[in-house]
Amino acid sequence: MLRITRRPGIDGETLLLEGKLLHGWIQELKHALEQATATGAAIRLDLSGLNFVDVQGADFLRRCRTDGVPLVGASPFVSALLDPPLKPR
Repeated sequence: MLRITRRPGIDGETLLLEGKLLHGWIQELKHALEQATATGAAIRLDLSGLNFVDVQGADFLRRCRTDGVPLVGASPFVSALLDPPLKPR
């Protein structure tokens, strides 16, 4: 299960993600991002409450980051999924 909490602030809006970001929840996160960006505020994703991310979820978060959405608060586990070590040649 994924819980998404919107937290408006002076410098933009934060979406706090809690639980598991699995393939089946990506559409819900996309919807929440669309709603938040409709306000025109700067958006960031707080990953501090995530305890698991599947491959599709990590791919989606990487795309968000590439699109300019800051990702903050990631645990070492989630950070390793988002930025896996380079494989030796």
